[in-house]
Amino acid sequence: MKNLRKFYLVIFLAAIAVGSFSFSSDFKVNSTTDSEVVACKIGQCSAIAKSTGQQCKNCVSKAGDSNCSQHK
Repeated sequence: MKNLRKFYLVIFLAAIAVGSFSFSSDFKVNSTTDSEVVACKIGQCSAIAKSTGQQCKNCVSKAGDSNCSQHK
């Protein structure tokens, strides 16, 4: 009985691990250096980060927006 529970636990954890790797690229934030320009389809967020004083590297989601969803 204990071995069966351990087996199901291992399968469950493996499924979570595989699922998290497959979705990690969907939520990736653009990482660039200060001098690089981010290539966004609509435009780049114009907010300035309080912690670093640098411009946000996220892309806006709608035409006419000036900030990303994190900085609205």
